[in-house]
Amino acid sequence: MLHKDLPDRTKEQIASLLYFKKKSLKFHPVQRQRGSNNCSLFALAFATSLCCPTVMMYTQKSMRTHLLDCLVKRKMSVFPGRTRAPWMNEISVVHVYLVCKC
Repeated sequence: MLHKDLPDRTKEQIASLLYFKKKSLKFHPVQRQRGSNNCSLFALAFATSLCCPTVMMYTQKSMRTHLLDCLVKRKMSVFPGRTRAPWMNEISVVHVYLVCKC
């Protein structure tokens, strides 16, 4: 769940982690957070959605309370939200090539 415009150096790093000469990565558009201090909340919400597939637009004002509730219960659940807009179902493909600079 990344922005589709990746710098070449980032593509090289991803390829070296995956150990493939060529790998295609699929990116789904994701909701952008409001403000600069909710990155971890969105990272956890996206990760939770990968484990429990849902198509959501998260309700940002409820995310902190939800996370605290999950931590108290010691069980993660899908973050609060609603079905996302149809344009968010578009998938971008980025081809990553392994470049050895030995």
